[in-house]
Amino acid sequence: MELFYIFFYIFFLLRKCESIPIDSVVKNFSSSLSAIDFMKKYGYLESGIANSDALYQKTAITNAVKTLQKFGNIPITGQLDNATLELMASPRCGLPDILRKKENQQRKKRYIISLES
Repeated sequence: MELFYIFFYIFFLLRKCESIPIDSVVKNFSSSLSAIDFMKKYGYLESGIANSDALYQKTAITNAVKTLQKFGNIPITGQLDNATLELMASPRCGLPDILRKKENQQRKKRYIISLES
């Protein structure tokens, strides 16, 4: 009889335990990946090597979200909230908001000035 109670108790616990729906985890993961792609496309994050999304620091992503929110004139929270996601989903022209200079990019000299004595 004691075995029956143990089995019933275990069965009852397993029925009451709830797990996180996998759809919400996948949705949050895909929205954060698309947010990183968006911020790379429009200049908020430096675009590096392909498939290097996991190499960004949390502070860099938070600062990029804050800059995006400042440009969009929405409350600056540093979080991917609904207002930020709506801003990212709005139609755009396709040009980057922030132009980043590359490390080795310098002004090209067009003329050579020579001094003749």
